[in-house]
Amino acid sequence: AAMLCGAAISALPASGAHGAVTFGPDIANLAPNFGLTCGQVAGLGVVAASGTPSCTWYTGGRIGALGDPQTHLIPADGPGVVTSARIRMGATTGPMRFSIIQLLRDVTKTDGTGTFCCQGISESPIFTPPANAISTIPLRLPYVNRFTRDVNNLVAQQILALTPVTPQAQIPLFFTGSEDSAPGNFSSGAWYPGLAPGQNRVDQRGQTGFAVLFQGTVEPDANGDGLGDETQQGAAGNAGGSGGAGNSGGAGDSGGAGDAGSSGSAAEAAKTPAKVQVERAGVSRGRLDVLARLTKRASGEVDVRYTSGGRTITFSAPVQDGTVKFRRTLTGAQRRRSTGIVEITYGGDDDVRKDTVRLRAASGKARLVRKVAEIKDGSLRVSGTISSRARGVVRVRMNYVAADGTLASLPLRARISSGRWSLTEKLPPAAAQGGGQLSIQFTGYEKARIRGEQDAKEVRP
Repeated sequence: AAMLCGAAISALPASGAHGAVTFGPDIANLAPNFGLTCGQVAGLGVVAASGTPSCTWYTGGRIGALGDPQTHLIPADGPGVVTSARIRMGATTGPMRFSIIQLLRDVTKTDGTGTFCCQGISESPIFTPPANAISTIPLRLPYVNRFTRDVNNLVAQQILALTPVTPQAQIPLFFTGSEDSAPGNFSSGAWYPGLAPGQNRVDQRGQTGFAVLFQGTVEPDANGDGLGDETQQGAAGNAGGSGGAGNSGGAGDSGGAGDAGSSGSAAEAAKTPAKVQVERAGVSRGRLDVLARLTKRASGEVDVRYTSGGRTITFSAPVQDGTVKFRRTLTGAQRRRSTGIVEITYGGDDDVRKDTVRLRAASGKARLVRKVAEIKDGSLRVSGTISSRARGVVRVRMNYVAADGTLASLPLRARISSGRWSLTEKLPPAAAQGGGQLSIQFTGYEKARIRGEQDAKEVRP
């Protein structure tokens, strides 16, 4: 089935001030009738092993039903908060979490090339819903839809998705009995393995005929404190979200990926930022050549995952005096390709936050340079230069401490034009007053064999 992300965002009207809104499939009248776990994939009447430890699913809606409320695309403009979700499980259950994911669309492009889907933004704590029941899960997952185009002609749509976290956990699915793309049939999207915060993935599976049986409820967040204005103001013990926002996918690179956000807990917010910078991610003479830097307070090692030529290798590399440096010999299939995707994960320690960066490794230099990074009059202004051959966007993530003491993240994009990039964005009050840590990333450009690079910078008002 065709991906529905490009069309679905235009189907939802902008909503200004709003009260609580509930959205998603009609779980009162639809019951789980298709036993599928994250260890399995389904399509064309066949169920096969997935070989993955997790998966992420959401319902896009019913084909041809514009404005359909039976969708997991969050229908209300932001800022707002997903305050709860009701989920209907069948006879088998398991550990899972809710996720916020995001797609972007360039409204000037009508040929389908302007949709960038999708990127993980945040996720809830893990829960296990009761079997054979409809249960309510309290949440606190901030979201920001932007249905009005920005200066780069981009609109943003965020989605509430479900991520079972073990191969045995069953996905609560209703199957219509048909995988045809007929008007009125359900269409859903899925990722195997699950889409994590900060990842930018282009491997979404179209799942026509399936609906994921949960509904979300959103509330406005007029003061930007990360709490629903109707039920969470002044309340304690609300379920939080973890995994700060990463940055949205770069145009023009089919394999690029965003950098991951940090945990949203207050304990994580109190730590020092990892300040990950990737100065070199090259492929030369059959070896992966990487030079990255972190804060000198970082200790331990990083986990590395490299994918190219249909093969993936994983290994660890030490952090020594804030530096990660290695040259890793690649497998036979990988040696025949001059580019791939490298993911570097720092798990954090007692003093330093965890972080992940995922970008393209290639021989060409991006020459990403930050010229300006400042907060002035409540707005963030960031600009710089890059190789004139680079295409797409530079992605900026600002991590800051929210009003409730937890770690929040703001994902932004700066369009590249003739070797330059810039953005100006009005900040939430907590970010404008307290400042935060910037991750500035170009994920790479496969067509020109340009590698990804990342910079880090602290900004204060």
